[in-house]
Amino acid sequence: MKPKKNKKKLKRNLILIGLGIALLFLIGFFWGVRGVVLTFTLVIVLFGLKGVLFPALQRTMMTRFGPMIMVSLKSFFRDKKSVLILIVFPLIVIGTVFTSFNIEGTGKLPIGIVVPQGDFDLEEFRAQVRPFFYIVQYDDLDHCLLDLRAYRRYSCVEPIVSDIVKLNVYYDNTRDPIIWEVIQTIDQIANTIETQKSTEAASDFIGRFNDAMVKLDQQDATLQNEINNMYTYIDDTGDAKTDLQMSKQELSSTLNEMDQDLAQVRTEKNSVAYQKQLFYWEAISTLNYIDSMLAIIGQTTTEDYWFGQLTNEVDQLKNEVESYNNQFDTSMSQMDTRLANYEQRSTQGRNYLTKIDSGVGELNDIEHDLTLYQGRMQNTRYEIADVKNDFYTLQGVEPNELVSPVVIQTHATYTGPINKLDEPIKPRTVLQLKQQIQFPVVLIVIVILLSLLIASFVTLKQINTLANQRIKLVPGIFFQEFFAVYISAMLILVLPVLFILLFGNYVYKLPIVANFGVIMLIFFLVCSAIALTGIIVAYLVKTEAMTLQVIPFVLFFMIFFSGVLLPVERMSPLAGFFASIGPAKLGLNAFNKIVFYNLSFNSVSGEVAILVFLVVFLILLAFVVKKIRKA
Repeated sequence: MKPKKNKKKLKRNLILIGLGIALLFLIGFFWGVRGVVLTFTLVIVLFGLKGVLFPALQRTMMTRFGPMIMVSLKSFFRDKKSVLILIVFPLIVIGTVFTSFNIEGTGKLPIGIVVPQGDFDLEEFRAQVRPFFYIVQYDDLDHCLLDLRAYRRYSCVEPIVSDIVKLNVYYDNTRDPIIWEVIQTIDQIANTIETQKSTEAASDFIGRFNDAMVKLDQQDATLQNEINNMYTYIDDTGDAKTDLQMSKQELSSTLNEMDQDLAQVRTEKNSVAYQKQLFYWEAISTLNYIDSMLAIIGQTTTEDYWFGQLTNEVDQLKNEVESYNNQFDTSMSQMDTRLANYEQRSTQGRNYLTKIDSGVGELNDIEHDLTLYQGRMQNTRYEIADVKNDFYTLQGVEPNELVSPVVIQTHATYTGPINKLDEPIKPRTVLQLKQQIQFPVVLIVIVILLSLLIASFVTLKQINTLANQRIKLVPGIFFQEFFAVYISAMLILVLPVLFILLFGNYVYKLPIVANFGVIMLIFFLVCSAIALTGIIVAYLVKTEAMTLQVIPFVLFFMIFFSGVLLPVERMSPLAGFFASIGPAKLGLNAFNKIVFYNLSFNSVSGEVAILVFLVVFLILLAFVVKKIRKA
């Protein structure tokens, strides 16, 4: 019989080895090298638990408490069905579920677009849509809708071009819920294109507006320069007016002096002419008298020669006097002419004074006009300054703010370790962030499921074992029996929970290993609280058949009342309060703080304290239920 038993054992081992190799190939296909390394690590941990940890516990814990834990663990692991159902099968299910998730989010889906008639930039639309969808062009809408109803397309987009571009989006609403993501993506793309177009138009407007503002500044500078020049012109006009007035005064004084001198010269000239005339008359009269006397004497004298000489001398004197008189009259005539010229020049000077007065008046008018024009130019500059002040508010406005005066800019506080701060978030990165954010929810749901099932199963095995009645005969075994069941359930939970946490660290790139101590403490308390709930349910029901009927309802209640799937904010105030202090919600919040925001232990000390209180409370409640039900 022994060789036959060895053959069966060898055959079983070969089958297990083959299944293990096949499983490694599948893991390598879906997860790559990291998945294989992770699987080997878990296998080593499993064999370590089986070959090292359990014997060590058996050697060190020689009290009744230690052997009872070993009995529970051996009883669990000897039952291959229980190991298969509660450990192997959940691990396979968990691995399958996680590998079914696309780390990069929703793949590219096929949509149709009807070629528009009119001015529509189809290539730009295709460029915006291409990262998210496969695009198939149609000449008419009917063919696109035919493929849509045949489940070959998710949506049909029909651009209608008029004064505006309207996108008619036909979608298959039987493909819920993914179709709403398609509609949302198309809507975001349309909003992006609309924003780009509006921003381009606004950018062009702002560019021209800035150019106009620059020209306005230049015009203002030119106007200020002209105003400064106007000040110079006004000052020059005033100086010219002052110079003319001073010149007029000097010319007037000179003309007055000249007129006085001319009048004095004419008076003296007339006096000299009068005296000359008197002298002339006296000289001629005297010479005529001498001549008449000589004529009388000549009749009586015999000296003809001397008498002739004397008569000649008198005649010569008369001629000279006449000549001098004529020359003097000529000189006087010339002097009269010159005096008349000077008087005429003086009259012209007087006319110039009148013209200077007229010029000064004109300069006054010009100065007044320049002052008024300068004031108008200054007022114009003030108006330009007011316009610039009114328009300065538009100079710092972004184009998208001009298009939409109310702009909402959302900034997510968690960008994930895969996001680079100096690069924009690409679509796949955003989807990967969504997967990271969803991982803790899936983790908590799986922890609730495994903790409740394993704890209730281990407790039922302990209650319904044949040795249970004999164990109860041992005095003081009550507490040791309870803690043996509790610790056994927690040790069995280590493997699947560790598997999920390592999966999140290496596949979802969450910093779990970096915060391993705090995270293990959090999940130890969460698993303890949920496992104690399963133990209490098992103590209440006691029979396996009844437990299988009760556990699904308890599981359903814990999952949907945990505040994980159904948000606490959507619950009633009382239900939301109890859900917010439940182990699942507390564990989720603490895990998110540590993993997403890398906060210290002090930030989760409140959640840890409440979890410790819940664990202690559930332990005491389990003692009471165990005592009452005599389990």
